[in-house]
Amino acid sequence: MVKNVKSLARKVLNGKVLRVLEDEYRLARASFANARFNWPAKGMRVIMITGTNGKTTTAHFLFSILREAGYSVGLSSTAEFRINEQVQANDTNMTVVNPVKLREQIANFKNHNVDFVILEATSQALDQHRLYGIPCEVAIFTNLTQDHLDYHKSMDAYARAKARLWQDFKPKISILNLNDEWY
Repeated sequence: MVKNVKSLARKVLNGKVLRVLEDEYRLARASFANARFNWPAKGMRVIMITGTNGKTTTAHFLFSILREAGYSVGLSSTAEFRINEQVQANDTNMTVVNPVKLREQIANFKNHNVDFVILEATSQALDQHRLYGIPCEVAIFTNLTQDHLDYHKSMDAYARAKARLWQDFKPKISILNLNDEWY
């Protein structure tokens, strides 16, 4: 059914109109998820990590540092979902799960009184507004290398998607890899 609607929409609407409708749908879905879980990230200290490589490693380093410092930490990564020592494998094949599932995770983090939330922020999740409405206190950029060009079509488009973490979320603190030509 959904495939039929998408196919019909592509035939009737030109690409630009369809892209606008798709963006609006994705924003609405993320907004709905935020409302459904009562804006769960509100008031939480959220760290988002973006980059082609190193997101999961950086997330786990930060998790370990914060835990060692005595903080309660929630983590959503390519490899796993964690609340302190509680670990659940990420079997979704997605670094950033759909907006509803992600807000459900963040609500769970809030119910466990975590001090920090660490989220990997992929270019596709940023482009598709899956993280929309989640306040970001700290944004980290690891690097940008040729990958995901099947989705983004060019390195410039890929870089613009990554840059949305700063444009859309306005983090208070930025940690950047100044050795990367795309920073």
